[in-house]
Amino acid sequence: MLRGTGQAMRLHAATAPASVPHPLRIGVDLHQPRAADLAALLPGVTRRGRTVAFDAETMTAAYGMLHVIVALTQNGP
Repeated sequence: MLRGTGQAMRLHAATAPASVPHPLRIGVDLHQPRAADLAALLPGVTRRGRTVAFDAETMTAAYGMLHVIVALTQNGP
């Protein structure tokens, strides 16, 4: 077991992180047209039908914008 653990650690250390091209273009298909209307009010967000899209410079920025879209478009309390 220790030999396998050591081998796994060496392989992990030799693995490079994934490279993602920037800027990222993120698209979200929303269930309700009303939700797409609301999301399209955000700066930098474009809309086509029920799909909204935006560009983000980093994965962190993309994740943050997705959180904003979810919070804005969720149905009431």
